[in-house]
This record gives sequence, structure tokens and C-alpha cells, in this order.
Amino acid sequence: MLRSLFVLTLSALFCTNCVSVRSNTKAGSVPAFQRLLVVLEDTPRETSNAQRFLKECPANYTLCTASYQPALAFDSLSDFITEQNQTCQAEVALIVRRTRSLVRTDSYNRTRVTGQVYQLELQNLPSLQPFWKAEIKAEGTDKVPVTAIFKRLAKDGILQQSVASR
Repeated sequence: MLRSLFVLTLSALFCTNCVSVRSNTKAGSVPAFQRLLVVLEDTPRETSNAQRFLKECPANYTLCTASYQPALAFDSLSDFITEQNQTCQAEVALIVRRTRSLVRTDSYNRTRVTGQVYQLELQNLPSLQPFWKAEIKAEGTDKVPVTAIFKRLAKDGILQQSVASR
């Protein structure tokens, strides 16, 4: 019992800010692009997450951010993206959606949120057809794992490799 508790505690200590990513790319439909609209849908701390996207964006890509709150919105997500893109003039939209919290229960039956799960989708504009999807589990933080997103986009061949490695 003590040994398993020690291993569990040790793994929790080493897994602060652990991120796991699963993704899928639609074959033959990845467009070349330089301008990207990032839509943060129902994510905590939209302003700080938007700033982190702007900071981490690879050098020869241009990025705009927008925050979409479905509970308060009168427009659908697709209408919101179309409206936001009138200003941004992006070629693709990256939707970042928080889907659930990661919750852990300790030996005293207390629960706490230990991270977040996000779904991501890249869509062609103006058609809004998706060509890349991902699920990211971010343990130890409630921040959107921006660096992991850009690394995965590069690994999947969506971003140019020379750009993403800066």
C-alpha cells in the first residue's frame, strides 16, 4: 500500500505539465497557408492564452486570435469564424475547444482538477472544411499547451519544419 502510494506520488511529481497529443490529418487536403485565425472556444484565461499563441507563433506565420463563448453567443461557431475572418483575412482557422477537466481523487476521497483536455481542429477558410484534428491532455496546468500544439503541427507536416524549429 505504501509503495503504491509512493509510486503514485512520485509519478504525479514528475508529471507536472505533462502533455500528451493524438492527432489525425486528412490525406491530400492540407493547404499551404501563412495566415491563421485561432479561435479559443470556452477556454479559461482567453486573454493570456491568446497572448501565448501570439508569442509562440512561428516567425513567418501571421496569427489572429478570437474568443468564442458558446453559452453567451447568438451566432453559431461557423458564423463567428466567418465574421472574425473579415478582419483577420486568414487562410485557415484553428479551433481550440476545452472538452473536460482531468480530475484525480486522493486516498481521502478528495477530488481536485489536475489538468484539462482540449480538442483542436484546423479548417480551410472560407469553406470551414476540417483537415487536421487533435486531442491534447495537459496535466498539471489549466493553460492551453501552445508550444505542444505548434510542435505537433510541425511534426504532422502542417507547418513548415524550418519555421516550427525556431
